[in-house]
Amino acid sequence: MDSEATSSLTSKGQITIPKALRQQLGLARGSCVSFQLVGDHIEVRPLRQEQSLSASGF
Repeated sequence: MDSEATSSLTSKGQITIPKALRQQLGLARGSCVSFQLVGDHIEVRPLRQEQSLSASGF
């Protein structure tokens, strides 16, 4: 996946992740992402919720 897109930063510091990238990563409303500063750029990664264990623990 080597997609590139641009987005503008709002006055509140918000950025819209382009639709094509959201779809490729399976991001939907309420999805969480992490941000990490790597050298001179920011990496944004989807956070996957861990699957919960059943009441029995298995």
